[in-house]
Amino acid sequence: KTCWDMTELVTSCFDDWKTTLWTEIDVESMEVECKKFVKEIRGMDKEMRAWDVYSGLESNVKNMVTSLRAVTELQNPAIRERHWLQLMQTTKVRFIMDDKTTLNDL
Repeated sequence: KTCWDMTELVTSCFDDWKTTLWTEIDVESMEVECKKFVKEIRGMDKEMRAWDVYSGLESNVKNMVTSLRAVTELQNPAIRERHWLQLMQTTKVRFIMDDKTTLNDL
């Protein structure tokens, strides 16, 4: 039950973050929250580590940490239009950066 509860908590938190506007993303606080998640996940019963739900949970948190590192780089004021275009070409993801862009859009 603990693993499923944690999965629900993490999923709910990440879903909430995905609706955050680009200009309001607070990477630092999100990273702190992810570190708390990692600590709680690692503190779970070792038998759970063999479970698919545990692996998925751990993977989701690690992927979010990686994404947040990228967001930190992309929030740099030195990023120009050409950089966004290169990113869209490389990732094959199209998006428009404006005041309505959310974390999920990326």
